[in-house]
Parts: sequence; C-alpha cells; structure tokens
Amino acid sequence: MTNVGLFVDGSNMFYAQKSNGWKIDYKKLYSYCQQSGRIAVAKYFVGFPYYIDTKSIGTYRKFRSVLINIGYTVRDKEIKVRKAYYWDIEIDGTPLDDFMRKKNKIRHKGEISITRDIKRDYKGNLDIEMAISMITESHHFEKCFLLSGDSDFIPVVRYLRQDNKYVICIA
Repeated sequence: MTNVGLFVDGSNMFYAQKSNGWKIDYKKLYSYCQQSGRIAVAKYFVGFPYYIDTKSIGTYRKFRSVLINIGYTVRDKEIKVRKAYYWDIEIDGTPLDDFMRKKNKIRHKGEISITRDIKRDYKGNLDIEMAISMITESHHFEKCFLLSGDSDFIPVVRYLRQDNKYVICIA
C-alpha cells in the first residue's frame, strides 16, 4: 500500500476560498487522499488570530479541534500585525504625485491637505516550516498532496519529484 503525505497551506487556502466563494471540506479531502493509500503524514499549517480578536480565536480553536479529530497535525503560530503609515498629501485637491507631474500647468492656490492612514498587514507565514516538514518527512510517503497556490513551494516540489515522490499540487 502507498504511503501518502498531505500538506495544507491553511492561510493560502483560506484566502483562495474567500476570494472564489467556495469551501474546502477537510474531512472529505482527508478521505479523498486515503483513497490513494495510507495517510502517513497530514499537516495543516496556519497563523492563528491576533490575541485581541477573541471571537476569531474561539472560531479558530473549534476549527483546529475538528482538524485534529479528522487526523491532521496542526502547526500554528500567532499572526504578527505590522502597521504601515501612509501619508496622503493633496495640493488644491490634487494628489501630490499628480501635482508634481503637472506643476507647470497647475497654479497652486495654497490649500494643502495632509491625512495619515494606517494600514495593517497580518502575517502568519509558515511557508518555511511547511517546506522543511515536507522534505524531512518525505521518507514517510511515496505520494504527496500539496494544497497551496504559493509558488514558493516549487523548489520543494522539484526536490520531492527528484526523490521519486509523486506530488499532486492542488491550488
């Protein structure tokens, strides 16, 4: 019987589902992969919600428990929140970049507007951990399912295929 590895980039799949309007049934996915052989490794990698977001933490904990009960090992770490400050500057209602391009054509009346905007970037990147796990645990499987649309995994897929692993990418 063929041994199977299943690796899920949770963050990538979350956003794929959200943007495409569909849902992944991880129990059915697990069962589908079992049709190819014995599941030797099933891992789900994801960043979990920022500690202040208690509603999302509760939802995530339930989801995590479901995954574990199905048979996945969940590797998670807290999402890092990075703040980026953006300054919007307008001169007479014209964005600064446009004003500078047209400076010979626009006469400045003296109205300068400066606004600050804060944009948050959430990062729970586990790509390196997932790549290392796929390589270090490759001796446990002959066939591997990778769920991710991230091109960062192309070198890992090439490595596994050179090691005679049958790799199926689902993105």
